[in-house]
Amino acid sequence: MFGQFVVHRTAQSRDDTNAQEVITGWRATARIKADGTQHEEALRPTSGDFGPVEVTP
Repeated sequence: MFGQFVVHRTAQSRDDTNAQEVITGWRATARIKADGTQHEEALRPTSGDFGPVEVTP
């Protein structure tokens, strides 16, 4: 019984993490699309490596 709880809770925790990642990505997309200038810039082609990215929810 306890083992089933641990497995269930672990799966649920992963689901929570995945949901948070999706929500964070959605919010970033919404911020860019809400700003016409940023949205226009985001649609332009890019090339190269832009280095590491800091993510703040």
